[in-house]
Amino acid sequence: MKRTLRSFDREPIITLMADVTYAQVPFWFNGTQKPLKMDVLLPKHREAYEKQPTIVWVCGGAFQQVDRHIWMAEMVWFAKHGYTVASVEYRTSMEAAWPAQVVDVKQAIRYLRAHAAQLCVDPDRIAVMGESAGGYLANFIGVTGGTSEFDKGEYQDQSSAVQAVVDFYGISTLSGTSVASVSEGETVIVNGDAISLLMGCSESENPELYRKASPLNRVDSKCPPFLILHGDSDPLVDPGQSEALYEELNHAGVPVEFDVYEGVSHGADEFYQEKTKQRILEFLSRHMG
Repeated sequence: MKRTLRSFDREPIITLMADVTYAQVPFWFNGTQKPLKMDVLLPKHREAYEKQPTIVWVCGGAFQQVDRHIWMAEMVWFAKHGYTVASVEYRTSMEAAWPAQVVDVKQAIRYLRAHAAQLCVDPDRIAVMGESAGGYLANFIGVTGGTSEFDKGEYQDQSSAVQAVVDFYGISTLSGTSVASVSEGETVIVNGDAISLLMGCSESENPELYRKASPLNRVDSKCPPFLILHGDSDPLVDPGQSEALYEELNHAGVPVEFDVYEGVSHGADEFYQEKTKQRILEFLSRHMG
């Protein structure tokens, strides 16, 4: 059978720009350098597109494992709905202690602004979104947009502030927090507690550092809008962490929304269903246009 097709309803065609190096960081006992990379979902015909709102996606892994590829299939949904999406790599706690992870993600945001024209990025509409350890980083970046304290590396003429935060079951305070390491999907204790490994010390050894590293302690009225998602049956990150962040943001007058998923565990599939994605899209559209 032969057919001639003349009229099409065209939706955006999305392409993957993989392995984009956004920074070089010290490696192997500071004797070498390691490239940090991001993968970017963006329109195929970039020359025909105006700048788009952008999502910086930060995956979790108990701060010990990072795979920027792992959630990209789910991120295509947002790309199809008009967002540039950048999934960023950052140094693990095995490679560098805090605040290296914050420094890395902030540099990725500055890179995106510096290359906005090439990547269809609207520099005035950037959201950070992360899960678990990535949720912590999203939270911290959201509450430190007004300081340059963690802006290290290149593109210093660009801001690392974001216009919205979406936090999937992230940590809001490190004080009194114990997070087990993750190995092959199971909760186990490997190389000690994940938080003390991240911080390079225990809380008793340096309580001020733990206070400084806690997003909860940095909330003020200038923070961008937050959407917090957390399951009430989470065994890895206490839902009370998200409750405390919600209360603090609310008290500061920051627009904040908190969705509690009844009977849902850490990293469960419920967080990646279309209904949740639509909820996130509505939140971002409301606050970033």
